Amino acid sequence: MERSELTEDFETGLFRHPDGRVFVRCEFNPEDPVWIDVSSDSWSATYSGNQHICDWSKIDASPKLISSLQDVLKDRLRTNSPSYLSRCEISLRKFFRISEDIGLVLGDDFALLDTSSFLEIWSVLTSFDRSLIRSIYMECAEKNIAGADYGLAREIKDWRARNDVVQLRDVVQWNPEKGAFTAAEWEIVRGFLEQWTPDEHPHIIATKIFGRIMTETLKRPSQIWSMPKDALWVVPSHDGPDEYFLRIPKAKAQTGERPGVWQITESLGKAIQEYSQIPEIRTLQEQVNRLAVLPGRQGTPRWVQYGQVDAQSGKTCLQNLIRNEELISLVQVRSSTSRPTASATRAAQLWLSRG
Repeated sequence: MERSELTEDFETGLFRHPDGRVFVRCEFNPEDPVWIDVSSDSWSATYSGNQHICDWSKIDASPKLISSLQDVLKDRLRTNSPSYLSRCEISLRKFFRISEDIGLVLGDDFALLDTSSFLEIWSVLTSFDRSLIRSIYMECAEKNIAGADYGLAREIKDWRARNDVVQLRDVVQWNPEKGAFTAAEWEIVRGFLEQWTPDEHPHIIATKIFGRIMTETLKRPSQIWSMPKDALWVVPSHDGPDEYFLRIPKAKAQTGERPGVWQITESLGKAIQEYSQIPEIRTLQEQVNRLAVLPGRQGTPRWVQYGQVDAQSGKTCLQNLIRNEELISLVQVRSSTSRPTASATRAAQLWLSRG
């Protein structure tokens, strides 16, 4: 969707297309805004390699109450990640289903919702659902819409959404069944990612580059896959080696800010330059305007239709590569997350686990 095709409605802040569709401009990443289609009951957007949808027809609430909730979400979607769409649908469906299960029939607003009934619903929701529903209710109260009570909103503000978090210690302390991941073992994995030759398949090379960027910058996979193709910045030096930087989009609480500049090693910088000269890589970079791409083993990869590699697919490729190489005995890649942190032991806790 091109901005030139749209006309802004300054009263609503929405954008209209000549064919009648209506869009919210999402500036979660100001450098690469996303247009969220809010024309029908099914709101949708393509972002971070995935299609995100909120189907309001699946939420069992009155049209009037739905309309109030939509007003709140339109404002939020201007700065929240488009993935917020599907999360909202899931949480709201749960909320109204549980309300019905406890015998609370909400009409056109939240007027019948009191502390007792809210607490009963709260006890069944997950921590994410609790936070999302609470924030929506509080915003409705602040805007004086949907019959939300400001007193109740102030009360639930102090409710604890998360249960006690159990800290994992198997990595920093020896576990008789799982052992402990050592810095030396992590160096084996890191060393493997740094080695590649031009005769390797571009898919393998791209996977290794992704792994190197992730381990060196400590950024989330979604941040790495969303870097534009010109994210590598080289600063020439007259009296020493050139310096290399990556412009990486912000994440979580930093969303809405411009990408940060992250210095990387000369070795990684040159590897990215060489990787970008591979024909299959360069073609995909030009096609989707992304630095980190993942060629298919046969034909055009499926992720291209969504504009970038999604975090899960990239993570799976990296996990499979390390598994297939059998780099470290007794260690297998875990599927929960592939983002390492500053220390090798912490990286093992988040990325690798012993079988």
